[in-house]
Amino acid sequence: MNPDLRAKLQTANEHYEALLRAETDRATYLLATMIVDPVEPEKSIADLEKLGEEKLRMIVTWLNQS
Repeated sequence: MNPDLRAKLQTANEHYEALLRAETDRATYLLATMIVDPVEPEKSIADLEKLGEEKLRMIVTWLNQS
């Protein structure tokens, strides 16, 4: 493979991975994944994230105490 093309692909892959990490490192995303519907996880997470970090923390605390 052409070294220049290989370098460009590697850079693009690193950029993509960084975007994915940024997406999944949000506090609301991390909290929502604890209470997500496994059938439609992305939709469930998006809906739950709308609640905000404070409410999600309260829900997770409540779930952990049950």
